[in-house]
Amino acid sequence: MQTHGLHHVTAVAGDPRENHRGYTEDLGLRLVRRTVNVDDVTTYHLYYGNRTGEPGTALTGVPFADAHPGRGQAVATAFAVPSGRLDHRGDRLAAPKAPADGGVDG
Repeated sequence: MQTHGLHHVTAVAGDPRENHRGYTEDLGLRLVRRTVNVDDVTTYHLYYGNRTGEPGTALTGVPFADAHPGRGQAVATAFAVPSGRLDHRGDRLAAPKAPADGGVDG
């Protein structure tokens, strides 16, 4: 079976407020859906995306307040940014808690 792309990426995150701030203020995404985590109904599952819902723009977070980094897991997520739009995102990512390092191809 050939994979043509991802629908969304889910991050196990820490503090819910930091999670929300990071996705909305740092990345400029908007909260598009809030449900509960199927594995723990006392925890939210938060969905973020761009304004038009383009494929590949959905990121979700499960904010566990006591989350710790796992072993052998992905630790970074990157966006592809069209030419001419990096200045806009670069300004947004200049905040100390959201460093922009140019990514793998940067």
